[in-house]
Amino acid sequence: KNENYGDSFANTRKKYDGAILVRLHDKFSRLETLVEHRLNPDDESIDDTLIDMANYCLMELVERRIDKENSK
Repeated sequence: KNENYGDSFANTRKKYDGAILVRLHDKFSRLETLVEHRLNPDDESIDDTLIDMANYCLMELVERRIDKENSK
């Protein structure tokens, strides 16, 4: 997706402090809905949502390390 749309995660992070919290909150809300209503839609399953949350956490770690390196 970055090739097509640019690095939206890094760009959003630079614009807004705490952007990771918004991304994770969106995914958490979706997960909550899927679990509470016992949904398993084709477009995003519980497993997909959990993977997305894990990926956002990993992307945040990478960006934090990049920030740390750039601040030296």
